[in-house]
Amino acid sequence: MRRALLTLTIAIGTTIYTKAQTSLQQSIRFVKDSVEIKESQIATLQMMAEYINQHPDEIIIIGGFTSKETPATRIGEVCEKRAEAVKKRLVEDYNIDPERLVSIGAGVSTRYEEATFNEVVTFFKK
Repeated sequence: MRRALLTLTIAIGTTIYTKAQTSLQQSIRFVKDSVEIKESQIATLQMMAEYINQHPDEIIIIGGFTSKETPATRIGEVCEKRAEAVKKRLVEDYNIDPERLVSIGAGVSTRYEEATFNEVVTFFKK
């Protein structure tokens, strides 16, 4: 597995996480401006649920991203709702403990030149 690091600062209650996070190299893709998880992404969601269950001591960060084509007034909302939608499915459909999942709206991704590839939720381990 190729390892990529991302630095995230997340405030949850009084806990603040600031350190390099390791990408799990899996993403759930979304249609522009949508927060609905497409049926075609369920296999990836299931694979992540299996990974999470196989690593019971890990905290998983679910980062919602959007492309720069999303209107500035909607970026935060879209990113947060995507991350929350994935967390909700993991909890409800795969019985993952919600305390092990941290969902954040991570903002605009410019990782890929093709804007549609940046409309994602990506998984990181803490």
